[in-house]
Amino acid sequence: MPFHPLKGSIRKKLALLILMSALPTLVLIVVLGLQARNTAIEDATQGLQGFVRTAAETQVRATTATRLLMENLSRVPEVQRADIAACTRIFVNVLRINQQRYSALHLVDLDGNILATGGGASGVNFANVKHFSDALATRGFVVGEYQLGVSLGVPVLPFGCPVIGADGNIRAVLLASILLSSYGDLFTEMRFQPDSFFGVCDHQGVRLFRYPETDDLPLGRPIHGPVFTAAKADGEEGLVEDMGSDGVLRIVAFRKIRTAPNAPPYMYMFAGTPKARIHAQALEILRRDLGILLLMVVLTLGSGWFLGGRNMGRRLEELAAAAVRIGEGDLNTRVVPERGVTEIDILARSFNEMAQALERDRLERVRTEAELREARSQSETANQAKSLFLANMSHELRTPLNGLLGMLQLIKGNEDANERDTYLDLAQRSGRRLTDLLGDLLDLSRIEAGGMRINHRPFTLASAFAALAETFSPMHQSKRVPLVLACAPEIPPVLVGDEVHLRQILFNLVGNAMKFTDKGEVRLEVFPLAPMPTGELRLLFIVSDTGIGIPDDKLDHIVRPFAQVEESYTRSHQGAGLGLAIVRNLVLAMGGTLQFDSAEGEGTCVCMTLPFSLPDGATQFAPPDKAPASTGHGGLHILLAEDDEVSRLCARRLLEQMGHEVTTTANGAQALDALRARRFDCVLMDVQMDVMDGVEATRQIRGGSSGVLDARIPIIAMTAYAMAGDKEKFLAEGMDAYVSKPVMVTELSTAIAAAVARRTSAKPT
Repeated sequence: MPFHPLKGSIRKKLALLILMSALPTLVLIVVLGLQARNTAIEDATQGLQGFVRTAAETQVRATTATRLLMENLSRVPEVQRADIAACTRIFVNVLRINQQRYSALHLVDLDGNILATGGGASGVNFANVKHFSDALATRGFVVGEYQLGVSLGVPVLPFGCPVIGADGNIRAVLLASILLSSYGDLFTEMRFQPDSFFGVCDHQGVRLFRYPETDDLPLGRPIHGPVFTAAKADGEEGLVEDMGSDGVLRIVAFRKIRTAPNAPPYMYMFAGTPKARIHAQALEILRRDLGILLLMVVLTLGSGWFLGGRNMGRRLEELAAAAVRIGEGDLNTRVVPERGVTEIDILARSFNEMAQALERDRLERVRTEAELREARSQSETANQAKSLFLANMSHELRTPLNGLLGMLQLIKGNEDANERDTYLDLAQRSGRRLTDLLGDLLDLSRIEAGGMRINHRPFTLASAFAALAETFSPMHQSKRVPLVLACAPEIPPVLVGDEVHLRQILFNLVGNAMKFTDKGEVRLEVFPLAPMPTGELRLLFIVSDTGIGIPDDKLDHIVRPFAQVEESYTRSHQGAGLGLAIVRNLVLAMGGTLQFDSAEGEGTCVCMTLPFSLPDGATQFAPPDKAPASTGHGGLHILLAEDDEVSRLCARRLLEQMGHEVTTTANGAQALDALRARRFDCVLMDVQMDVMDGVEATRQIRGGSSGVLDARIPIIAMTAYAMAGDKEKFLAEGMDAYVSKPVMVTELSTAIAAAVARRTSAKPT
């Protein structure tokens, strides 16, 4: 009789099938366990290397910090002059601040005698010390060799740095020492495995540090020879097996440390752990995985054996009833499957999947309909916002254009000089309004695109207050609305922050307050708040007015772009609705907060907080340089490259009114021809021109191969490109200055004077 291994009850068949299917899994788990063992060994060695790499990076940062400290000290005027009292005071303060790291700091003369010191080492001569002689020989920062500190008698690592005077000669040498015991601070809280260690040696293999410390391996003695030999021979880092003097075989990771990429190593770092411990951990992982596998096989066999004999008839009746309910539309009907691979359970899961698919289709249809309704609503909202934006921009552009063109029409043929001057002033006011609107649009675009950079420079609040008072003086005098500026006396006079954007914020807030206030007063007050955890100073700016106020339902609305409280055709105040949107984005970019408190008909109070830093002891506040006066540079011969006929005529006439002689060209190629024919004092270069643009013309002029008579002639970009980064891009191409269109006479005159003055001062005497 033939043997049938699967003959018998269904539970027996199920158990045998599960057992047979588990055999490949068992083999796979064993293979994966061996791989996991190898991976664990590799991870342990990589962790060892990572530990040494991290310690090396810490040492490199410490050496770099020491180099920067000594190089900065060498430039201090008191050190340059070898002022003994001042140097001693400076050195004592430096050692007091860094008492956990540095043990000594000396200034010695060229004979090795101490001039000034931060410790008690007077009378010691360093003429025969290596780091002293290396600093004189290399004229740069050097690392010495292991020694016992002169003042404290403890192991230290010395450094040297020459003090080089303005004449290029070495005047003295700065010497410093790092306490090697400071390495122990890195490991006091760490838990090292038994028989593991971390060590440091110098370029000669002399032990500088070892953790944990042992009496058998004292500092100042050579480390184990084979390890140091392997570290010197291999690359920047690596692994080596070493049998220690205690008879323990370890895997040792090492890394070289240099002061510069091409400099020889001045220090080696090592970390070792027993090889047997790494292999034991990997073996433990393998045992754990095999134990989990056996448990899973036992549980699987048990569940298959005891659950394989379910009553098939009952399961078939349940499936039939479920099919009837699903056919009647009850999509929530489900059949609970059992553990075990049987045809009945497969059929049950198929019913469940069918019901789930039908339910998903229904939910998908509902979701799609909701998304279509939402998309339609968003489309209608976007169309409405676009229409509102176009209508608002059309009004804001056409209004000043109407004033500008209207005034020009009135000027034409008018012989009354006083009236012409009035019309010209009004035309310029309309032009400035157009320029301000364009500037607001560009600012908002830069902020939303993340292109607005926040600068941190010293400035005074007094200068910002003076600019506010000067700007709004005509308005508050004409409206008879006082402008009160108050600053708390405890606020420091000099702050570090972004003065330009602070002024832009305050000008917008105060300008809004003045515009919407017809009686009462407008106040700007500044108060200090509690410092931030980072030590930054926080200031509270309060701009309050007694104007028309803002309804409660409009407070969140007014900080949106192009949004205004009045949106009807009967608005009593002009504006594009961009000012508060710019203010809000600038305040957020500067790390501040902005809040509004308003009562309709009573006034508005805007509270703003901004963080500022205080200048440190080494920072000296320098007021902004005054623009060079344009007087003294009249009568220049200027080459104007401009492709637009109207702009070319306007610029030429402005320059001629300044007293300059002007030669005009329509593109960069013509400008090169003119520069080859004769010499000019300055070039005004448009950027976008046909035939050859201004950037390419500048490259050819500066390149020296174009044949122009003066390749270093001052070139000023006069262009309508005014987005963020445009100015820096044109200056990087070789242009000397930048003026954006529309051109103001004062800006153009200042730019010409500055460029010519720099050229004159740069000429050899």
